[in-house]
Amino acid sequence: MMQTEVTHHVRAAPPPEAPVRPDLMERYKLAVAEYRAEVALGTERQKLFLALNPAVAALITNGHTSIAVTALGLAAFASMTGIVLVRRSHQRYRQAREVMLERARAVGAGDDWQTTGGMRNALGKPRGEGVRVTTALQWLLVAYALFDFLAIGVLLKQQ
Repeated sequence: MMQTEVTHHVRAAPPPEAPVRPDLMERYKLAVAEYRAEVALGTERQKLFLALNPAVAALITNGHTSIAVTALGLAAFASMTGIVLVRRSHQRYRQAREVMLERARAVGAGDDWQTTGGMRNALGKPRGEGVRVTTALQWLLVAYALFDFLAIGVLLKQQ
């Protein structure tokens, strides 16, 4: 009877990684916290401005054109302000994301962050979505403002 020799290919364990410097790890943790705070702040701003225009426009009362025009003007202003602040908030989010990714690489945390299309895109991966949430929201705020200005025009014409 012939005996066959069984050999096992055992891969050598990877060399132990050098310990991460505590100051780098602390900077990484701060970057993650800042990233999360920017995401939360951006989301809260988006919700605020999405609700603010209709809330202010709801101040319209029957019979008082000046109050209605003022309310619609404030609603339009809220939408335009929202566009600027949402855009600025998204820029701050992007900056925080870049710092976080840079520090993740420094501590060997890897590049497997894929929480958003923008995050995937920053890592050189396919975006996976056609429209950014912030872009869609900005267009909605533009539509709110245009509707408000149109309503002001109609009210003033009726006067």
